Amino acid sequence: MATVAQGLAAVQAGRAAIAEEVTKKGVEASDNDSLQVLAEKIAQISGFVSSYWFGDASDGDVVISENTQIPVEEDLGHIFKQYNSLTINEGCTLEPSGRCAGAVFLVKGDCRIDGIINLDKKAPRRSDTTENIILTSGLSSAWLQKASAITGGKGGNGGAGRYGTGGTQVLQGGTGGTGHRFGGGFGAGGSGGLTSSASNDIATSRQGASCEPRPPATASPWPPPSSSSRSVAPLYGAGGAGVAGSVGVYPGGTGPGAAGRTENIALPNGNGDAYGGGLLMLVVGGQLIINGKITAKGGPGGSTNGNSSGNGGGGGGGIIVVLTQTPPIITGSLTVDGGSAGTYATTATPPATNGSEGTAFIAQMDTEGVVSAWS
Repeated sequence: MATVAQGLAAVQAGRAAIAEEVTKKGVEASDNDSLQVLAEKIAQISGFVSSYWFGDASDGDVVISENTQIPVEEDLGHIFKQYNSLTINEGCTLEPSGRCAGAVFLVKGDCRIDGIINLDKKAPRRSDTTENIILTSGLSSAWLQKASAITGGKGGNGGAGRYGTGGTQVLQGGTGGTGHRFGGGFGAGGSGGLTSSASNDIATSRQGASCEPRPPATASPWPPPSSSSRSVAPLYGAGGAGVAGSVGVYPGGTGPGAAGRTENIALPNGNGDAYGGGLLMLVVGGQLIINGKITAKGGPGGSTNGNSSGNGGGGGGGIIVVLTQTPPIITGSLTVDGGSAGTYATTATPPATNGSEGTAFIAQMDTEGVVSAWS
């Protein structure tokens, strides 16, 4: 039979457990609180949950009246904002200062977008450590996990190069990057090519670089350069070099989705800008009005002037997730298009491909954090 001391200890342990759970719900509680006080704090949780899912308004009432960049560490940073209200005026753009591991905007009250929220080409290079923290234990993790099945579009493949007598031999371009939780994949590089009089030796030209796996955040140099010698292959979407026998190495374009080069033929637009579109999650507790646009498009691939080198693939479209408590009013647009492949000569086939479309998702989230489709 339990003693009085044991009974009191059990009550105290139970009170401590209740206090711990109440605190987890955002209402500060202590095991020294009386049962009556704990009951009053439990009653506060319902109101708190609404505040939790739509933010604590700590970033205040914000009006964007000029083009504004939110500072973020390139490729490694993440944006998490909690507005009381957010207004973006017509003709004004709000965007991250660089590529980042997503942006989450919580708006407790109303949100009106007459201007632009821009996440074009904002998908990051890969950083496993940063991304795992954000997805599992970061400030945004609870919200991001509600969109856990959504990924960006695939980056486009690079165009093929041609070599050998009559350009009959094909050197396939690189493979575009796979879309992921923080945006679209990067476009791949086009392969270098040789003139029809060149040797059939494939070793004298370089294949365009793939963007799968995604380039690490520490990759250096960046943007990735093309081949500098016959023995060095390009990386991370750079274009392949055209190598004319013993005459020399002619580098292709730099950057993801760059074009390959045909020997010494000029490559004025060969550099790639085929970054994937980024991730935006917008969660609004009041009225959401979008007369402007939210955009998370992939960037374009590089173009080639040579008649035997491949063009660059486009970046994959990004991710836009909009969760609202009341039906949104949308007369503007949400755009997650993939980037276009660069231009190419008709003989440089198969050509590069455009980046794939990303994902735009609009749904209801109630005060308990339950997400359901708007009917």
